[in-house]
Amino acid sequence: MQNVQSNLSDLAGAAGALWSGQVQNLRSALTTLQSAISTLATQRSASSVSGVVTAAGGVSAAARQLLDAASPSCPSPSASSGSSAP
Repeated sequence: MQNVQSNLSDLAGAAGALWSGQVQNLRSALTTLQSAISTLATQRSASSVSGVVTAAGGVSAAARQLLDAASPSCPSPSASSGSSAP
């Protein structure tokens, strides 16, 4: 989790204000997920599991929003995969 947050900070620094709203939404979603995981570690219950699942969905949605915002400016992942096109 810390590695993801560190990489997100690096991205935010490189992008400047370009995707600041989306980066902040993803940071917030990651913080919520981290909190839900901490709760699950101390309170093993169906409610805590549900909280982690919900928070993970929030991270997924926020990441998708960032990817959608960045995609016009970034090459597709397949372009950097190292495989050569015919």
